[in-house]
Amino acid sequence: MPAEFSSYAGCRSGPQFGRRNPRRKQTTFSVEDQYDTNMLASFKSSPSFKPEDFKVRRPLMGQCCRCMPVSRDDIVEPGAAELGVRNILDVKPELRSKSVLATTFSELAYTMRRPLFGPFPDLSMAVLTNRRVVEAIQKTARDLDAEHEGTDKLAVVEKRAAKIMKKMKASISTVFIKFTGWFLLKFLSLMLRGVLVQRGQMAVLKKTAERGMPMIYLPLHRSHLDYILVTFILWNYDIRAPYVAAGENMDIPFFSLLMRSLGGFFIRRRLDNGGQQKDIVYRSILNTYMLEMLKKGDSLEFFLEGGRTRTGRAVIPKGGLLSVVTEACTEGIIPDAYIVPMTISYDKLLEGHFCSEQMGRQKKKESFVGACRAILKILFGDFGSVRIDFAQPFSVQEFLKSAEQFPHPTLKYCYSRSDSSASGLNISQSSLSMLTNGSCAAGDTQDNTRVMVKALAEHTVYACVKTQAPMCSHCLAFLLLTKCRQGGTMSSLVQSLDWLKEQLFKRKQDVGFCGTSEDVILYAQCLLGDNVVQRSVSKEKELCLKPNMSLPAVFELSYHANTVTATFALESIVACAVVMGAGLRPSMWLANQQVSDNSTVTREAILDTAQHIADLMHNEFILVPPCRQIMDALIDTVEDFVSMEILLREDLQYDMNVDLVERRRAIHLSRTLEFDDEYDEDEEDMDGGYVEQQEYMVNVSVEDVRSKLQFLHVVLAPILESYLITACYITQSLEADMPEDDFLKKLGHYAQERAKNKLVMHMESCGVLTLKNAVKAFQNLRILDTYKEANLTMIGLTEHFGVRERLDRYVEILKVARN
Repeated sequence: MPAEFSSYAGCRSGPQFGRRNPRRKQTTFSVEDQYDTNMLASFKSSPSFKPEDFKVRRPLMGQCCRCMPVSRDDIVEPGAAELGVRNILDVKPELRSKSVLATTFSELAYTMRRPLFGPFPDLSMAVLTNRRVVEAIQKTARDLDAEHEGTDKLAVVEKRAAKIMKKMKASISTVFIKFTGWFLLKFLSLMLRGVLVQRGQMAVLKKTAERGMPMIYLPLHRSHLDYILVTFILWNYDIRAPYVAAGENMDIPFFSLLMRSLGGFFIRRRLDNGGQQKDIVYRSILNTYMLEMLKKGDSLEFFLEGGRTRTGRAVIPKGGLLSVVTEACTEGIIPDAYIVPMTISYDKLLEGHFCSEQMGRQKKKESFVGACRAILKILFGDFGSVRIDFAQPFSVQEFLKSAEQFPHPTLKYCYSRSDSSASGLNISQSSLSMLTNGSCAAGDTQDNTRVMVKALAEHTVYACVKTQAPMCSHCLAFLLLTKCRQGGTMSSLVQSLDWLKEQLFKRKQDVGFCGTSEDVILYAQCLLGDNVVQRSVSKEKELCLKPNMSLPAVFELSYHANTVTATFALESIVACAVVMGAGLRPSMWLANQQVSDNSTVTREAILDTAQHIADLMHNEFILVPPCRQIMDALIDTVEDFVSMEILLREDLQYDMNVDLVERRRAIHLSRTLEFDDEYDEDEEDMDGGYVEQQEYMVNVSVEDVRSKLQFLHVVLAPILESYLITACYITQSLEADMPEDDFLKKLGHYAQERAKNKLVMHMESCGVLTLKNAVKAFQNLRILDTYKEANLTMIGLTEHFGVRERLDRYVEILKVARN
């Protein structure tokens, strides 16, 4: 073989092939020299996609308020806005493994990787032997009546205390938490498409938890699922489970055992159990139990609102349990604690809607059978997604220090107005002494504590609302009750949804959905159902959606819409003030209509009317945090209207009039503190040099600007109409004092009759819960008065001169809702 190859090689190199080929010279050249790179397709010279192209920058919500600069800058996560959103139910990306176990039993493999946090010792003996509890038991035993003569009173009370402790306490099992985590990964995926969290928020939360301080998780209460959902999220991020306060209405067989194993402890809704005297034994046990948890370094979770909201709006907070946390910090029981405001947004509530309660029917009591039926009903249903947002944690100690500098550290937000005065703080006598002395510490210690707790609770709820991400069903419902009350085609709804998302992003608020707007709208309609949002096809063969405005279906639509309403509440208040001051009728404006009448309105008129409306809305929204004055927020909103070109200045005397507003606000405050009832508002205009007022022209000639004003005006129109109905009923029917329950029942019937007879513009305005808030608002404004008589709560007009005139003034303002 080698010889053959050799001879063959010689033949090829013989004379028959001519001369030998010369060896080629190897030259080097550049691709850029040979080819014009500008002529190449871009993907040949650079990557088509870069990693940063796939990053979605979402608004980062929940940053600490400026009144707490240390907490705001202390724990941060660089690039948190770019970390994106994680679906907790999808665990495969977190495993990063291609093993058989990880691919076939991904939930089980993920669960096995989660650590166990313990132990959680039984605190019963530590509580019952605490000095405070022992003193409460002894005092109660001494005060027992004659019915217990001949018995060991101390033993009776001790037995009762042990029974209270047994019924209250939690029994956390770390193994059961792990099992529940695996079960929820399997179970929730049957009815939810995702449980979403923002990675940047969770990174900040985990850093805070690693400091070892107690964490106080304070979510807005929406669903019974809230009780276990927070523990489930924290388990996924290897954060120790908190103790969860639940109402005794949830202490039902079997389910209470599950909740106790997950950290639930049960407390009464009313601590004194309906008695005339305080139940000091129960109060001392609850207080000591929570303090023992905090001393052990454990975290707490409870709901500042108390029960679940029935309207979709945040409920005015109650500071009972929060006062235990502030007590622990101020008395040195613990060095500090971190408050974590948080929200849980549902595409669709698992429990269903609250329409029956809005119609005035009684709430159904929780039971074992009812819970089982509810679980079977929701099984394999489609309830969309759930998004949980955690605001940036802040220090309790820092808040308490900064609260001393708050502008008005009073127990009450409401404003009392005399016949002629425009505004004034309604201050209790103890709060008055604190304010006049210039410091909260100068007043009584108990009142000082209440002030601090109330401010902390309202600040937390305000942060929760600002952190909430509206879901697709919320946005569609909001549009159908504002911009598209008569319904709309798919193309118009898509345009409106894109506009709404843009407005939310401008206000630094994220949304809890993604995808094309058309798909989002179709999916949201499926979640809401045909009974709430009706489908039809237009003559042009285009899909149309129309809201069902009949009772009680409209209440379900209103519930979802109110999540977005809070974002525009302050602007809507100013819009209503502008409309009233300028004498406009936005409901008469039609699309593409030329409106040439540019009316004018003074700055003082806008602020005065907006202040009145803000006073009424205190039970509906927390418009500003306690560290800020409502008047400052209204002034800033007026300036925003100037930036949006809704208002146009007619002169350049802006700086002078800012001073005017400050002067008038100071005059109102000083006169209120002096209780000057004989003050005449005309005295203000006698201050030489500041007579001329700032005037604005309302720019309604431009269609785009006009539509903004029309939209903002209608946002609060249903709520304002509820207050108008209440005010009219008070004027017509409350001639003499009557039991409060009877008054509320008759008010509800009156509102629903008006709705059935189509005498209202907004059917959702007859909701019983909003009407009750209206009654509370008029009580806070000293128009209505309540008192006890023979175990009944009576209600009537206050015996104050000019109360009818003040009520007529509010009726005049509230009629803006009907324009």
